[in-house]
Amino acid sequence: MKFRLLTISSLIQLHASVKRCMAEDDGRPASADWTWGVREYRDWRVHSDALEAELKRRDIPFTSVVW
Repeated sequence: MKFRLLTISSLIQLHASVKRCMAEDDGRPASADWTWGVREYRDWRVHSDALEAELKRRDIPFTSVVW
């Protein structure tokens, strides 16, 4: 994805979405299927790292996703 074309608000919302999906997955009981598969699929981490790199490039404060 070309994050350089996104607005600051869009970047922040996308980054927050990764955290929300991870929290939803983590909040499920161990026996339940996960909804998003944030920790299971590598693409989530790649996407999150790219978002964070763009946020850093623009000097936008954020809290990193804890993997």
